[in-house]
Amino acid sequence: MVEEKKPVPGERLYTVVVDGRVRRLPYTLAKKALLVPRGACRSGLHRGEPPEAERGTWWCTTCTDRVRGWFREIADAWPQLQELVFTGTGEKREGGRATVTGSPAPLDVSVVDVLVDVEQWMRDQAAHLLEDRPKAQLPDDRSGGSLAQWFAWWHVLYVATHPEASLAEALPTEVQERAAQVRRVTEATGRRREWVGRPCAEIVSTVDELGDGARVHCRLPLYFVHPGCEADDVQLELRCDAGHRTPLPTTTTRKPA
Repeated sequence: MVEEKKPVPGERLYTVVVDGRVRRLPYTLAKKALLVPRGACRSGLHRGEPPEAERGTWWCTTCTDRVRGWFREIADAWPQLQELVFTGTGEKREGGRATVTGSPAPLDVSVVDVLVDVEQWMRDQAAHLLEDRPKAQLPDDRSGGSLAQWFAWWHVLYVATHPEASLAEALPTEVQERAAQVRRVTEATGRRREWVGRPCAEIVSTVDELGDGARVHCRLPLYFVHPGCEADDVQLELRCDAGHRTPLPTTTTRKPA
């Protein structure tokens, strides 16, 4: 039996079948009424047959970590992306710079395009969440990087357990592409990175949006960094405190496949 609840103005409603009746319910009640069925991971990130999803979610553990990692990657790279708006990436780009009246330096238009696209996408995701959870508190800083950090810490499972499967199916590849857009700008030196398959396992302290303390895994992504020079060793890149535990040594002689 699903309890009755008057929707908050602006709250998104979902069509569900409860006790043989078609109902229009807000997110919190729709989530209770539509338990995610057991089945294969539906992130769309697997090339072959996908593994089984975690109980109660649409994604497997690996994909949940990957999605969280891409949000964190965007957040971590945001300050550098903002700097590159005026300094550029060091690449020669035809028609890639423009002077704006009153600006302190020429703008790198290609960087601006990435920054605007990623920030708008992040705001669209936040707007969707607020329609489901009107009482959720957005961060004071509404930049793309801040919103990416906010999603990484608190709202990845909101998508992974959403009553509407289409959201869980679409978001992973969308955030993957946004992270790739940022990476192409911030790492325009011939280097490429390869996710190692699991995040940092260090236990860290954090404070949630209600001010409550918690102990959680760091879960920042770990990558093999392939330098532009084939002769150089491939390094393991940490996006967190150097003292954190890692599942691999800090250096390796692994070569690109």
